[in-house]
Amino acid sequence: MEQTLELTHVPATTDAETIAALMAQAGAVVIDELITPELIDSVLTELDPYLAATEAGPDEFSGLNTRRTGSLIARSPASRAVIAHPLVLDVVGRVLAHATTFQLHLTQMISIGPGEPAQPVHRDQWAYDFFTFPTGYEVQVSTMWAMTDFTEENGATRVVPGATSRPIVCATRTTTPSAPRCAPVRLCSIPVPRITAAARTTPTRCALA
Repeated sequence: MEQTLELTHVPATTDAETIAALMAQAGAVVIDELITPELIDSVLTELDPYLAATEAGPDEFSGLNTRRTGSLIARSPASRAVIAHPLVLDVVGRVLAHATTFQLHLTQMISIGPGEPAQPVHRDQWAYDFFTFPTGYEVQVSTMWAMTDFTEENGATRVVPGATSRPIVCATRTTTPSAPRCAPVRLCSIPVPRITAAARTTPTRCALA
């Protein structure tokens, strides 16, 4: 029988070595309350005019009722403390320790509106032209900062813990929601499958990725 892994939550005081070990086991981890509500408010305030001017996605995968605003470092000075958080950088350095160095891939604020259908289960590594990387060879760590509460109803990101090397055979398989807390950040190594759940209710769900 296949072992079922849970998505682990850890406090912000957890050391990077422990977090990296949890990621190696399940492919993802949630760090609770890593940034303050005041910092979240500052980021949201600075990005609000850009979000308002951003059009919804061009296709169902991007989200026809989802806005994705990029260039966060230039547009939101407050976001720099989030993007370059020392604990996250320490964890990333450990997960990608086989590399000479690493760099920032992209930043975006993702705003999912009511009525948005769920995404199919997918892996972020598919962004690299669906290249098949060797099992266990990590090339990216994705982060998802909850700037508003993540709930089942408003389109919380869902993941499949422990499925880093298994093929995705069905877009409706059981996934584990990233439960809401005050400013959790979810870190995933790229092979772990994930999905944005259907957004059935208001308010809009916002995340910094």
